[in-house]
Amino acid sequence: MPSLTHLSRLLLATGLLQLPPCAFAQAQGADATANFAATEQLRQDRLGWWREAKFGLFIHWGAYAIPAQGEWYMSQKKVSLADYAKHVAAFNPVKFDAKAWARIAKDAGMNYVVLTAKHHDGFAMFDSKATDYDIVDATPFKRDVVRELAAACRAEGLRFGVYYSHGQDWRHPGGGNIGQWDPAQTGDPENYIDSIAIPQVRELLNNYGPLDLFWWDSSVGLWSPKHPARAARLYEEFKPFPKIVINNRLYDAYRDRQFHPEYWQPVSPLERFIRGDYATPESSIPGPVPEGIDWESCLTLNGMWGYKPKGERVMPPAEVVRSLVDIVSKGGNLLLNVGPDPEGVIPPAHVESLRVAGEWIRANAEAVYGAGRTPFGDELGYFSAIKSSHHGERAFVPAPEWRATTKPGKIFVHLFQWPEKSWQNRRTFHLPLPSAPIRSVYLLGDPARQPLKLSLKRDHVAIELPEITPDPIATVLCVELQ
Repeated sequence: MPSLTHLSRLLLATGLLQLPPCAFAQAQGADATANFAATEQLRQDRLGWWREAKFGLFIHWGAYAIPAQGEWYMSQKKVSLADYAKHVAAFNPVKFDAKAWARIAKDAGMNYVVLTAKHHDGFAMFDSKATDYDIVDATPFKRDVVRELAAACRAEGLRFGVYYSHGQDWRHPGGGNIGQWDPAQTGDPENYIDSIAIPQVRELLNNYGPLDLFWWDSSVGLWSPKHPARAARLYEEFKPFPKIVINNRLYDAYRDRQFHPEYWQPVSPLERFIRGDYATPESSIPGPVPEGIDWESCLTLNGMWGYKPKGERVMPPAEVVRSLVDIVSKGGNLLLNVGPDPEGVIPPAHVESLRVAGEWIRANAEAVYGAGRTPFGDELGYFSAIKSSHHGERAFVPAPEWRATTKPGKIFVHLFQWPEKSWQNRRTFHLPLPSAPIRSVYLLGDPARQPLKLSLKRDHVAIELPEITPDPIATVLCVELQ
């Protein structure tokens, strides 16, 4: 049955009903409000699992693993298309084991995986019919990495998503690259969008699903407010998949607004698609983020996104855990990257760091997965007068001592540093007064939940701690409220 609004429009069109202009505007406004509300409800529904997950694995992998100088090697060294194709032709990762990768993520305490289906070099890690420049057609390996890893992740109970460089492609003519250096890159952007970008997005959505997450990257002007029709065409491809979580990088020009609350207010379905579901700070952890903004920091375990063993520094387990807890205490997720080698092996040092971090996360899962923001804030740190290098905002200096996460009726205090003894020769932690009276405090890792001694002060609660920290990475106190 058509809606009343639809009937009214039919009557207006036939002249059988006359309404003043203001009445028609009100009808349109009601439609728009309902549409926005439905769009926002869809967003809330699809973000449910993502908000609970908190921790994911990012994997940057492709032919750039062979020169082993990072994923921007082709651009930074101005490698010609012909010369870079030699790396692609030699790419034969015979040790790739999708099940082993999924198990590494699971053992690390991660809940989702995002793989670079196509990075800026234009080389697809899946069997694309839009081009022969993919791992099945252009390499001796001839296996579909995206398909194998998607199946392995689902078998482990992990959510799976893909990264796709939609607007920067150094291989295909017209691909929107930063500074062309090879005449073969010259071409029509519309042709690139028609023949490569949209067809490959369609392939990923329809052939590898159900995808849980789609991670855009680097529009470089091809996708921007100046070209709304291009985004509208992509949006049509996503309409049959309303449960896919989408990041906010379809238009890179919008990212400088990603921590403004008004950016996340209900908008039209197309505009919500463009703006994405969550913010994506890169290579850094922001300071306090306004309530109601979903966000995910992408960090890398070894200082480079793609494989680059020379001079690498592997993030130790304690730093992994403390980064995760810091992010969760501010309402975000952590997407932590590894760069496998040319044979398809995640470096052992990376695996070991993730494994040890995973042991801590599993032992303290209640304080991490699905946990909410700190109820305090001063413990996070402070803003400096120096601007950060990424988006021009003031840099945030994190405090090193502790963080708090929450669940209904509970505050989890993550102690990164064990307090020094006080003048009374006791180790005491001073917790700011919570909003409700405290019922008890105990070590989360204590099966007996032996209560710790408390002393209520004017502006804080003094919690008496054991002599030695039970956990060198972080000891968690569970504060139960009345």
